[in-house]
Amino acid sequence: MEFEIISCKIIINEFLYICIIIKNKLKTAKFMKKSLLTLLSVIVAGFSFAQSFTLQDVDGNDITSQTIVLDSAEMVVVAIAHVHVVNTSGESIDAKVKREVLQDVSGSHNSFCWDVCYTANVNVAVNSLAIGAGDTFEGFTGDYYAEGNPGVAKVRYIFFDINDLTDTAYVDVEYHVQASTAINDIQTSFSADVYPNPANDYATINYSAPPASYGYLAIFNVIGVEVKRIPLNKNKGQVRVDTYNLSSGVYFCNFILDGKMKKTTKLVVSH
Repeated sequence: MEFEIISCKIIINEFLYICIIIKNKLKTAKFMKKSLLTLLSVIVAGFSFAQSFTLQDVDGNDITSQTIVLDSAEMVVVAIAHVHVVNTSGESIDAKVKREVLQDVSGSHNSFCWDVCYTANVNVAVNSLAIGAGDTFEGFTGDYYAEGNPGVAKVRYIFFDINDLTDTAYVDVEYHVQASTAINDIQTSFSADVYPNPANDYATINYSAPPASYGYLAIFNVIGVEVKRIPLNKNKGQVRVDTYNLSSGVYFCNFILDGKMKKTTKLVVSH
């Protein structure tokens, strides 16, 4: 009888010992799972905060990952979206921009300017630009030509580090054009060609305009400051624009006839 009691105690003790081992293993597994989840959270957080770009409008407002709207009331021939690209990292970044057309309007076209002004068939900038740590690049513009076609077009501009393709920032721009925007008449009656473009010392603009009492060419920088004004003496001719005294960047040549803007074309100055 005593032997049986001792045997039972041994069995019970062994059972309790096994239970303790199992309990400790479960605790260890739970701890490892928790540690793994914590590690993954840290890694994900690291990727989340790896973004080196902030996008701003001309007033310094943060427009990163947002949608901005340009209404047709603000345009005559071309709607221009100005985006400032800020490098918020602690080192220089070689950046490019990619365009994605999310919603199109038949008959219209759009393009963008980065290191140069690209044609409508280019979706990714050919060359990268070095943006220093903490610096801002203010030369980007997205350009939309409605060509008299009403509707809403939506374009996404994605800025990225060519050495880390996961480091990106984007902004969506909606171009709203009302049916009353009479651009076709302007386009068919006015033409202007700029060369060379980009220009170093000077650029020549050949233009053909409808008859007007008076007219002039007003040139603006990217923040809307008029930097030059050149009289137009006749409705067809050639204008020389001295650019040696202008800073490198993007400028907009507005043809004003009888007090109304009839044509806008872009000029890039590169020294």
